[in-house]
Amino acid sequence: MRIYTLNERPDYFSQLKCFLNKSLEKDFITDHMIKRCTINDPNYNPELTFLALEKDDLIGILIGVERIKAPKEVVEAQRNMAWIKIIAISPRHRNKQAFNRLLNAFLDEMKNKKEIKVANFASWHFHPGVNVEYEYYLENYLANGFMKYGEVVDYELDLKFFHVPRRILLNEKKLREEGLTFKIVDNEHISDVKEWIKNKFSPYWAFEAEVAVREKHGGLWISYDNNDNIIGFSVYGALEPNWFGPIGVDEKFRHLGIGSILLFKALNSLRLNGVRYAIIPWTQHLFFYSQIPGIIGIRHYYFLKLTL
Repeated sequence: MRIYTLNERPDYFSQLKCFLNKSLEKDFITDHMIKRCTINDPNYNPELTFLALEKDDLIGILIGVERIKAPKEVVEAQRNMAWIKIIAISPRHRNKQAFNRLLNAFLDEMKNKKEIKVANFASWHFHPGVNVEYEYYLENYLANGFMKYGEVVDYELDLKFFHVPRRILLNEKKLREEGLTFKIVDNEHISDVKEWIKNKFSPYWAFEAEVAVREKHGGLWISYDNNDNIIGFSVYGALEPNWFGPIGVDEKFRHLGIGSILLFKALNSLRLNGVRYAIIPWTQHLFFYSQIPGIIGIRHYYFLKLTL
């Protein structure tokens, strides 16, 4: 077995999608996701994608990254950190130390960093963490000194069962009578909305809102108060065509049901786009999302990190 970078063997890029789907049996990696997490990531460097080859057969992949360009607001704060976006090992080669060889190759390149995190590289991530059902990967990370420091879930929805509950419709009617509005944002107004989201929430969410407006399968719902001030937003189809989120409401306007209205409007937009199976990724808000009709699964992830 030999380890190469993708920069040394660029011909293997075309194999990434099929290999990841074979080696991550509970996932469905699309061409769109591969491109978003590699060549469309402004931080991407093929020198940090490592390939384990046995003769000419690909048996393992590690895609690593460091924050060097975007979002620019967090580059300096995260200069001592690096991420492993994904490790995948062929099921037939999981006793041949491919995991450790790939990990050590990446750690050697990142030896000047102070911390390595796994997967949760917003906004260019495959997953928010390590799926607890992947026992092989989880055990190998822990055996190499990684520690759990948090956990989140993805919700999986079947929009065949989706509908907007009557209580949501009645509350929207009430809030509209009080002067609130709910509408889709177009390109003309995205700059103001992006700035508001960045200031109230995070540069990651602001980036994803902007992407949603640009994407043909995405969109951005906004709520305004009776003085035309932005008070809440919800995004759909930003990073992936079937992903919902992020979502947020100004702290002063919470507990009025605005978030739930924005949630159902964005999900309804996904449904009207023809999406059957939707994902709400990377959340700890279990009760907020449990109100959605059509939940068919929850995927549980650990946040892992290694202190160097």
